[in-house]
Amino acid sequence: MAGVVLSQNDGYVDFDALKKAQVDFVYLKATQGAAFSDDSFNSNYSRSQGAQLPVGVYHVFSFSSTANSQYHNIINQVKTNTGSLPIALYIDYYGTYSDDNVDWQATSQKIIKLAKQLTHYYQRPLLFGDLNQC
Repeated sequence: MAGVVLSQNDGYVDFDALKKAQVDFVYLKATQGAAFSDDSFNSNYSRSQGAQLPVGVYHVFSFSSTANSQYHNIINQVKTNTGSLPIALYIDYYGTYSDDNVDWQATSQKIIKLAKQLTHYYQRPLLFGDLNQC
C-alpha cells in the first residue's frame, strides 16, 4: 500500500491525480501543538472527499504544550472532519529537543492523556508512528 502525507507546505494537491497514480490513502496535517492549524487542512479535506481516497488526519505532538491545550486545538480545527482512517499522532524530535533533554516519563503521561481524550471524543482508534514511512 502506498500513502501520502500532506500539509500546507505541499501547495495545491490534485486528489483525483493521486487516485489515478494508485495512491491508496492520504493523511492530512490538521494541527501542531497548542495553537498551530494547517492553513490547507479544510480545503484539502473538502477536495479529498471527491476523489474517494481513504483519508486520515494527523496532529504533530508538542513537547512543550499541555495535553489539554493540544486536545482543544485538534477538536477546534478538525471538528468532525476526521476521515475514515485512524487519527494519527506524530511524535518526533524538533527544534532543540532530543534524547538528552526530553523527560520521557512526563512526556509519555501527556501522550497517554491526549490519546485518551481523543479516543473518547472521537470514538475511534489512534495511530502512533512515523508518517514519513507512508
